[in-house]
Amino acid sequence: DIWATGQSIEEIRPAAQVQHFQRVWELDRQRIYHETLRESLKDPHYRGSAGALRLAAFDYSIAQASGAVGCELNGVSATWFWFTVMTTIGYGNHAPVTDGGRTMIFTLGFMSVILFGAVLSQAG
Repeated sequence: DIWATGQSIEEIRPAAQVQHFQRVWELDRQRIYHETLRESLKDPHYRGSAGALRLAAFDYSIAQASGAVGCELNGVSATWFWFTVMTTIGYGNHAPVTDGGRTMIFTLGFMSVILFGAVLSQAG
């Protein structure tokens, strides 16, 4: 339980994200390995050993795995995140963890708050 440990979300989140992305990458690598192995075994012209075939499939899977198979853009979440930044609500359930991400959100968020204020001032 996060409250019992006394740790903040920022302390826990990066490790959890790293573990998640490592797990997703490993699943992607395994999928590519098995697909490559299956396709290679179907090739009637292959004359190498089974060990060499496994090694080649393993090397190929490492080179090709990206972990992006399970990652999708989520427009609704992105819109909600930006709305909370723009309106200065900032619930804190999503936050950038890198310095570059924080700088980008600060800069663009500051500009969008000013723009949002200008829009509201014209609304009445």
